[in-house]
Amino acid sequence: PPLEITTTMQELQETVGDMRQNLRSLQNTVEDTRKDWHHTQRLGHSSASSLENMSTDLQSLQSHMVRMREFFIMHNRQTQEANRRERSGGEIGVVSVPV
Repeated sequence: PPLEITTTMQELQETVGDMRQNLRSLQNTVEDTRKDWHHTQRLGHSSASSLENMSTDLQSLQSHMVRMREFFIMHNRQTQEANRRERSGGEIGVVSVPV
């Protein structure tokens, strides 16, 4: 075959080779992106789960704090009543402390 056709065929083969290489590279990029996306989704689910757990823990802590506050208010009242009885010369009562 004439030299021009041989050169053109060679260039075409090189171009096709380059296109194949670019396609493989693009496929790898798509696969990497897909893996990253799934990883990001898993992280998102994990974060959402952690936030739910933190929220539950905070609610539990808040309810413990409310109970402790109620306990201290009641304990202070009982202590004040016992101190008043003691000052007034009355009988010293036993202060009951609920657990």
